[in-house]
Amino acid sequence: MTLRPLTLLICAVPGLLAANVQAETHAAHEHGVAELNLAQVESDILLEINSPAHNVFGFEHPPHSETEKDMIKQRLQQIKTEPLVTFNPEANCQQQSALIDNPFHAKHEHEHEHEHEHEHEHEKSGHTHKDVHIEYTYRCQNPQALSSLDLQNLFQHWPQLETVRAQWLLSDQQSGGTLSRKQPSISFK
Repeated sequence: MTLRPLTLLICAVPGLLAANVQAETHAAHEHGVAELNLAQVESDILLEINSPAHNVFGFEHPPHSETEKDMIKQRLQQIKTEPLVTFNPEANCQQQSALIDNPFHAKHEHEHEHEHEHEHEHEKSGHTHKDVHIEYTYRCQNPQALSSLDLQNLFQHWPQLETVRAQWLLSDQQSGGTLSRKQPSISFK
């Protein structure tokens, strides 16, 4: 029995990027900043984005109004269906899936009781912290041509986002960089 490359990728990414991801993921909850991790195995890519909910929705408290509820629905739909992240066209990468950990979903509240208790403490002081975790998978028809990543659409759809700290593990290299509104793309080469 053999594992598919994507399964191996999903299993390998946490270990391969653990040191850097651990340091970055547990870095301070910083509004305006998101973390992006990308790993490639053959023609498959796993890309994850960790961001304060403020960057995505403009707030981190449970939605109080219909306008805020609509904002959450709209942004979640954009994450699933719009190309917020693109690669150079020569690689011909197509999105296969998008998984979102919605911090305002009722199930999420029950799964993180400790975090919830922590949030109540912050609510008493007027502060709450919620994060959004997104996992995209892509399949590339020409993976050897993969050379760049563009987040221009992500910056346009998330107006509170200013900086993305990215790190990647490709078939022949591991590196990282910082993307911003002024520099929304980065070259892997």
